[in-house]
Amino acid sequence: QNWVNENYPPTFMFTGDMDVLVPGSRHADVLAKTFDKYDIKYQYKKYFRLQHGVGLACNTQAEGWLKEAVEFWREQ
Repeated sequence: QNWVNENYPPTFMFTGDMDVLVPGSRHADVLAKTFDKYDIKYQYKKYFRLQHGVGLACNTQAEGWLKEAVEFWREQ
């Protein structure tokens, strides 16, 4: 959040509630608040039963996140 300013690019991010390495409350939630402060376009998804480092997240609730991210960026 220290490097966010009004020129920060649109951002897609997601987190899982079982991520013990980088909990969403420590990074994505903080970024979302900062993005709101600077009126940055972003999409933030929270998934349950999702751990850290899921890649494409096949066979999880987050499966398809990459397609959603691409769609988000195309809209920008």
